[in-house]
Amino acid sequence: MPDAEELANRISTLLAAKGIPFETKRMMGGVAFMVDDKMCIGTAKNRLMVRFDPALHEEVLARLGTGPMDFTGRVMRGFVFVQPAAVRDDVRLGSWLDLALDYNPRAKRSVKKRKKESCGQSRAPILARLSQLDAGMGFFSGKIGRRGA
Repeated sequence: MPDAEELANRISTLLAAKGIPFETKRMMGGVAFMVDDKMCIGTAKNRLMVRFDPALHEEVLARLGTGPMDFTGRVMRGFVFVQPAAVRDDVRLGSWLDLALDYNPRAKRSVKKRKKESCGQSRAPILARLSQLDAGMGFFSGKIGRRGA
């Protein structure tokens, strides 16, 4: 039974042999292979994780050795886990890779979360502008609003 690292190496080798540029990212306890900034295929523990056209979900799920991907507690259409025995050789693994690559051009990119700015960074432009305004108007320097001045 292949382990996750061996499976990731085999995926990497097949993608390179096809001339497909890709990146790897650690996620969900395994390695995700990103093609065109979209998750395409990957590993989770010792299983293969495949992203494919959701319209084919029932058909793909009927294939030997597959199971639904349900990380969040609900089934994610267009994703399956494939058991190690079903990807013993590179021909079988290649067929799963082809399925994922066929869908990849139509797949949607995930929305990247913006990094939160610290208060000091986001307030700096406002404080600078207030200082510029104050230089001309005198709000904070005590020129305006003093009694008896």
